[in-house]
Amino acid sequence: ARAARLVQPMSDRRGDELKTFPRDARDIFLLGWQLEHGRALRAFLLTHETFFGYHYGIEDLEYTQPHTHDYLELGYIASGSFAQVIEGKTVTFQKGEFCLIDTSSLHYDKLDGTAEVLFFGISNRMFDIGLSGGVRRREDAEDATNILADFMKEALLTQKENNQYIRFTPDSRVRNVESRTNDILEALIRELLYRDAGTEFITFGMVTRLLSSLTTDYEFTLSLIHISEPTR
Repeated sequence: ARAARLVQPMSDRRGDELKTFPRDARDIFLLGWQLEHGRALRAFLLTHETFFGYHYGIEDLEYTQPHTHDYLELGYIASGSFAQVIEGKTVTFQKGEFCLIDTSSLHYDKLDGTAEVLFFGISNRMFDIGLSGGVRRREDAEDATNILADFMKEALLTQKENNQYIRFTPDSRVRNVESRTNDILEALIRELLYRDAGTEFITFGMVTRLLSSLTTDYEFTLSLIHISEPTR
């Protein structure tokens, strides 16, 4: 049931929903969407243990249920354009962009576009290890690396002052950035799909490599939303 709720786009009047990390995932899972403008949504969920997909008619849906996560979500627009409403602000992402949303930012997805989107759910533990691995604060690090490290530290805090997300756009000055990013994503998905010996270690490495690429090959915008009252 928990995994099914991650895939389903339904919206109702029950209020905000907390989407929780799947029990059969280890430290990362993948939710894939193929969105056809106002007509249909094809979706699949891939964890270390399971793979399943659904097809929905979405003629009567404009957006998903407003929700938060107990994990970090890294979204990638593989094709088309895709809009989310994050803490009340509509943000439209284009092909090649990423969005990293922290654990308590309230958001929902608009269903009126045409896009292919990959949502990587990443456990707090994996991000914590990332802080002590290839992506961490260093005195000689570039500003982007330090900001990402600060983002992750803040996201892991139980009590915090801000909800936040980062938008990553490919840096036009970097050659073949999207091609190299796709190579990393394909290798990561392949490990999740085939689950060979050592997959857990390899996926840790690929996520660290991906985050490192985002800090060096992408331009970024960090958005902070101050919490003036308890998060819903």
